[in-house]
Amino acid sequence: YQRRVHGKQWYQRRVHGKQWYQRRVHGKQWYQRRVHGGYLGYTDLYGSTYTDNYAATGFGQHLAIPILRDKWHENITVVEAKALVSDCMKVLFYRDCCTINRIQFGIADKNGLRLEEPVKLDTNWRFT
Repeated sequence: YQRRVHGKQWYQRRVHGKQWYQRRVHGKQWYQRRVHGGYLGYTDLYGSTYTDNYAATGFGQHLAIPILRDKWHENITVVEAKALVSDCMKVLFYRDCCTINRIQFGIADKNGLRLEEPVKLDTNWRFT
């Protein structure tokens, strides 16, 4: 994932961090956080960048990343990954109970991209 920028070779993740940093320095920053595809990385509005086997934004950084760190493994199957993401989304749904409890999975692999039909998460509000 290399790209030519101003006659130099930069890795794609370096380019994103540098672009965001340059915009912040010149007072034109983007007020958002991004998860990048191609390589799995994250960039925030300050130009801070990291790459990992998983990434999240918003409350997901605080509530879902610890679950992912605990349960993710190198040889995870698609079914296990969907169950793991569903668990993370349930936690986030319970945190922000004004949102809808439906999610849609998108899978990117060597066969290309595909979107699945939205699924409804099983939730239980009886314990409140």
